[in-house]
Amino acid sequence: MRAAALIGLATLSGLLGVGCGSSSPPTPTKPEGVTTTAQIAAMKKRLAEDEELRPVYKRERVECEATHSEYEYGKACAEPLTEKLAQLTVLDEKLADELMLKAGKGCQEALRAAPYFDRIEKRAIAGCERDVGKAP
Repeated sequence: MRAAALIGLATLSGLLGVGCGSSSPPTPTKPEGVTTTAQIAAMKKRLAEDEELRPVYKRERVECEATHSEYEYGKACAEPLTEKLAQLTVLDEKLADELMLKAGKGCQEALRAAPYFDRIEKRAIAGCERDVGKAP
């Protein structure tokens, strides 16, 4: 009785296509990325903002050190400036991660070769510029 039920179940599942690999839709493949001039412009803009703000933050730190005691320095100066620098790093990493998904292979390699917490830098941009428009 059980054998007949199992044979019937196997036959039914074979007719319905359950478990057959051919009945499932093909898995879409991820298209290869191509580096664009817009991506390069975004990298240059991000770097320019970073280069503009870091000296300002350094100046703020020096001024804050001069006006606060060593005891107050951590709370009044170090914590806010660390938060600002962390925000710059997050913006850099967000752009770098986006480029790792969408840019071409040469740009991805240039980003991988850049320092870990400073991937949007001049050498990475130059590597990505050489990759603009190249077929994967």
